[in-house]
Amino acid sequence: MPPLITIWRIPLEASDKLLAESHTLLSAEESHKAAQFKSDIHRRRYTVRHAAMRQILSREVKCKPDELHFVQGPFGKPSLQYPFGQVQFNLSHSADIALLAVSTQVAMGVDIEAQRPLADLDGLVNQVCNSAEEQLVMNSVDAEQLFFRCWAGKEAVLKCLGLGLSAAMKEFGVLDTQGQLIRSPILPTNWSGNGSVELYLLDNLPEGFAGAVSVLHKRKEQRSEVEIRMQDWHPNH
Repeated sequence: MPPLITIWRIPLEASDKLLAESHTLLSAEESHKAAQFKSDIHRRRYTVRHAAMRQILSREVKCKPDELHFVQGPFGKPSLQYPFGQVQFNLSHSADIALLAVSTQVAMGVDIEAQRPLADLDGLVNQVCNSAEEQLVMNSVDAEQLFFRCWAGKEAVLKCLGLGLSAAMKEFGVLDTQGQLIRSPILPTNWSGNGSVELYLLDNLPEGFAGAVSVLHKRKEQRSEVEIRMQDWHPNH
């Protein structure tokens, strides 16, 4: 059986009742972080997505949401603390949608980006894209759409490897000459060790969003197709 990744689509717009219920599921640290948001909408969305994450993961490992404890890697990627560390997960959000990727078999990174007009497209392309991608994006009639696909792919790879934004996005490419995501992007040799990374476009997101999930195979010879299953999260699921 191929490794399975379940990606939960979490709607972040919530009633006051759901928000209050969600808040009770947060840890003291999460509650403190939520309180730091100056924007009410950002505070609400943070609360809802972290409560949903706790509910989903607690069902995966068969414990109560408040029994989950998280640790952070060197560049901030969270993971579950012992004894639940066998469950891999990654959370991403943009606008009113969050994605939570979960697997017991492979490490992964997921990213979602709401496509929007960019005042400084040239500057962002220069920061994110390598030279080949830059030419491809800037010569495209759908430059912004292509840029967000590229950005989501690169974020997914960096999150998969636990590198965060400390690694330069320009050091690797994720778009082929047709503007599609490369299944096996070529990365700097010191990033993935003896393993390999595979990248998949999430093409069943709502219109106006770009998303990708990246999977780490710890040994190149163990690389195999993965099954990606997307599900909608409902608060009373």
